Amino acid sequence: MRLAVHEDFVGLQDLYFESTKHANQVGYIDRPELFDEEDFLPYIDAEEFYCFDIKGRIVGGARLTEVDPPPTIWADEESQFLYVGRLATSDSVRNTQFFPRVMLPEIVEVAKQRDKVGLRLSCLGNNQRLVDFYSRLGFNNLGMAQIFSSFYQKHVHVARFERSV
Repeated sequence: MRLAVHEDFVGLQDLYFESTKHANQVGYIDRPELFDEEDFLPYIDAEEFYCFDIKGRIVGGARLTEVDPPPTIWADEESQFLYVGRLATSDSVRNTQFFPRVMLPEIVEVAKQRDKVGLRLSCLGNNQRLVDFYSRLGFNNLGMAQIFSSFYQKHVHVARFERSV
């Protein structure tokens, strides 16, 4: 795992295009449009975006931040948790245990280095496959929160998860 740099933009855009295509095929359109530089560069500049590479190709990505990113779904303003967002894996590693065996342990290490007590993440509440996946990985399902989706133009439910490190 490494911090993303501006030169990673094309590789990240390819990764998220692939991930979005997969999400749309299985019916969970939580990334409705392509990511552009405005989506990635602020995270990269803030040193919040990480890449996971295999043989020089970006096959995983995640945003790791110490503040609850908008739209806010957590009640506390100061958290002892690392927020994990914008998770994506490429088709080449999806369903291969890459996330639980490679990405998750490295994300846990970042949380420990930052003296965090745990990780927090969320997903669309109706994505039962992903809800079950996070639960199998030891994340506690803390229930639903409601946020306004600019894509759907309505409120949607998101499942919130927490795991100690």
